[in-house]
Amino acid sequence: MSLSKATAKIVLDKRREKQDGKYPLKLRVTYLRKYKDYIIAIDLSIEDYERITTSKKLPDLLRETKNRIQIEEGKANQVIRDLPEFTFKMFKAHYYGNIPKSTSGDIYTLMENYVAKLADSGRVSTAQSYHTALNSLKAYQKRLRFDDVTVDFLKKYERDAKNKGTKDTTIGIYLRSFRTIVNQAIDLGYIRREDYPFRKGKYVIPAGQNIKKALTQNQIDSIIEFKRVRGSNEDMAIDIWLFSYFCNGLNIKDICRLRYANIENKTMRVIRAKTELTSRNNQKQIIIPLHDFAKLTIDKWGNKNNAPENHIFPFLPLNASPLRERMSVQNVTKLVNKYMKKVGETLNIKIPLTTYVARHSFSTIMMQNDAPLVLISRSLGHNSLKTTENYLGSHENDVMTKYSNLLTKVDVSEKFKLPTE
Repeated sequence: MSLSKATAKIVLDKRREKQDGKYPLKLRVTYLRKYKDYIIAIDLSIEDYERITTSKKLPDLLRETKNRIQIEEGKANQVIRDLPEFTFKMFKAHYYGNIPKSTSGDIYTLMENYVAKLADSGRVSTAQSYHTALNSLKAYQKRLRFDDVTVDFLKKYERDAKNKGTKDTTIGIYLRSFRTIVNQAIDLGYIRREDYPFRKGKYVIPAGQNIKKALTQNQIDSIIEFKRVRGSNEDMAIDIWLFSYFCNGLNIKDICRLRYANIENKTMRVIRAKTELTSRNNQKQIIIPLHDFAKLTIDKWGNKNNAPENHIFPFLPLNASPLRERMSVQNVTKLVNKYMKKVGETLNIKIPLTTYVARHSFSTIMMQNDAPLVLISRSLGHNSLKTTENYLGSHENDVMTKYSNLLTKVDVSEKFKLPTE
């Protein structure tokens, strides 16, 4: 039973008269001195509304309308009584029936629906991540009712996953995905808010020890000077890895998505794919100074047709589907990682040279060269340090260019000078 004082009543909305002289009836739900109106698809004139509310003797048509009104009010008040905790969002979902069909009371159904929704909206990578988390949870407990989502369940799942060799970092990823679904279940009224298990004093998701690895500047320079056969796959892998390093640690997906329209004067302006959908209200461009090596890489490997809508590199077809895009990005990532691993072994670098190492090396070497923390944060596309961002203001591009030139001691413009036609 809900402890709220929410009430529901049908009212005539006189703010907008329709062409036939009638007004729409609305279901008005009031809670804590606030109210919201909901459409019920019934229209009445002012006179008929007054007759329904004051008279006992009504013609058949108005008697039917009055019955419908009573049914809607009864349904609404029953929804309110059944909610474990009242919120307007929860009420609307239950009143209109916009909740997943889950007659078994199984939270996995909710998670499967969310995976499908992510996939339909083109967020293939995120959908796959949630699907992997779902499989892990199902491997531990085949069915999970909403009232089984407890601190005890989470602790036992974590212990079982660790016994199977799953690392804390991976368990953390799975449970953060699951926590999102639990929050949805609370919003929909399947789980009471007071039963929320993910909080201090109850269950805390393991953070893991994500040891970030970066190269020294000397190691970066040795990669730049590494001898390779021009035009080979190894040559491309090294150039793309270094392109990431010189372009603010841009990841492979963002590199594949780059278009010539992103280039403006001596910079590239990029909105990361990772934040394109999740931060629409606060999207920030990353401004990347075009280092000499980046320019040479574009000249060497880029599409010769530099029309604004064309991708800079020939890795993605125009208007690629989300699935095709994901497959292409994975192929480029595998190619880069495969050859960079061999380069690292040849150079006796102990850290596996993945694409992530390029990103972390960029931020670490910038920091070692005393670049302001806010500049590093912004160049990586992070949302933070707003006061310092405002302080940098219009000087950011000049400062960023200065520090970009510190990323290597090698004169790449001379070493990699392209042959003239």
